[in-house]
Amino acid sequence: PLPEEARQPERRLPKKKVILVSLVCLSFGLTVIIIANVSGDYMNRMDGVEAYYSQDYMTCYQNLVGRNLNESEQVMLGKSESILRIRLWIREYELFVEEGLETEALDSLLQSVYAYPSLYEYAGQWNAQSEVTAEYAQILQILSEKYNLTQEQAQEIIAVPDDVEYTI
Repeated sequence: PLPEEARQPERRLPKKKVILVSLVCLSFGLTVIIIANVSGDYMNRMDGVEAYYSQDYMTCYQNLVGRNLNESEQVMLGKSESILRIRLWIREYELFVEEGLETEALDSLLQSVYAYPSLYEYAGQWNAQSEVTAEYAQILQILSEKYNLTQEQAQEIIAVPDDVEYTI
């Protein structure tokens, strides 16, 4: 250690320079954060659009939901959601069958028949009626081939107000 007389007094940084450097660093940091967020959002939206055109509706939905979308992207999101919803109904049926739960599987199909008109109407807003109708045809085919039920018979069953009678 040096004797106290030999030490040089420490120079203090001027407050104006410290504030100036801090402001420059802060503005640079904010600029980087904003650019990263905007470019990330843009890339997700572009991935969603690309997925839509390759008919990967799940990826499209995941990349577009919750974002600030233009009109065509909103249509893509709505169409993807419509198609995914009816595919979910079919998947639910398949899972019940895999588990050996035939009663629940049939109920799932009947619930799909009940909910279809509102989904069809929603799909109409997004020009997805033909895709939804094609998926719905699979539900009707399963009802017909496996359970010997027509759409009208399924609608009659689902319209039964009493739960016990419906289950029987």
